[in-house]
Amino acid sequence: MFTINKSVSVWEQLVQLPFLNLYSRLLNAAMELDVFSQLCQPVTAEALAVHMGWHKANTEYLLSALGIHRLFKTRRTATYQNTAEVDRYLVKGK
Repeated sequence: MFTINKSVSVWEQLVQLPFLNLYSRLLNAAMELDVFSQLCQPVTAEALAVHMGWHKANTEYLLSALGIHRLFKTRRTATYQNTAEVDRYLVKGK
């Protein structure tokens, strides 16, 4: 996500500005859908789609978009799991 970072050039920061609204909408949609509560343990996009009654490809797109922002632990397998910070701040009831 967009942050003020002195190691990132002004140009890179300016290029990211038009996407701030998109990032915000993406995060809000994931929170409304309660995605993060489902990812406390590693899960595949397909398993999440089945569990939630969602379309598999759209679930993969959503998780991929969220993954770009480093909200998940990186794994070589096709599973998704929250980072510690996401578990702490974005999981319902925590």
